[in-house]
Amino acid sequence: MEYNYDSVVTKMQMSKFKKLSLATPLMYFQGTEGEPDQVLDFVNAVKTQLPEVKKDEAVMLMAHGTPHPANAYYSVIQDRIGQAGLHNVFVFSVEGRPNFEDVLARLKTREVKKVTLMPIMMVAGDHATNDMAGDEPDSFKSMLKAEGFEVDTYLHGLGENEEIQKMYVQRADEALEALHK
Repeated sequence: MEYNYDSVVTKMQMSKFKKLSLATPLMYFQGTEGEPDQVLDFVNAVKTQLPEVKKDEAVMLMAHGTPHPANAYYSVIQDRIGQAGLHNVFVFSVEGRPNFEDVLARLKTREVKKVTLMPIMMVAGDHATNDMAGDEPDSFKSMLKAEGFEVDTYLHGLGENEEIQKMYVQRADEALEALHK
């Protein structure tokens, strides 16, 4: 959604500059028509911060979510999680689908006993500290505990992940390279 907005603003400003370039988002290409699979690259970067997951454990990756059609990317991320060989790692969103209830049902089906909650947001801000890991009864941590799960939280944003940082630098380099064409 933000990239669509940025694209429009960039096009509106083109006449004011000799050259102007906009970097693509972290996960733009999905591995089709000779393009890289940036979603799998993202999953592999996130994989570097995942705890070891036993059969009765799971990781819930909390995303923001949006009413924009781009929310469908979460299903693509879940698909690539499977391709990366990660078991019991699930994406859910605060404001979209799949949501907490969708993943909760999967945890119960798989007889998971312990869950690690982890944000996949650039910073571990309000959603991570309150909605995910807060002590209020409506936090995801509290709701999981009320369902009988043992819960750990990981309060670090993606901006702290060195592999994610490298991906952002790569997008910036690509945008700079486009200026020289």
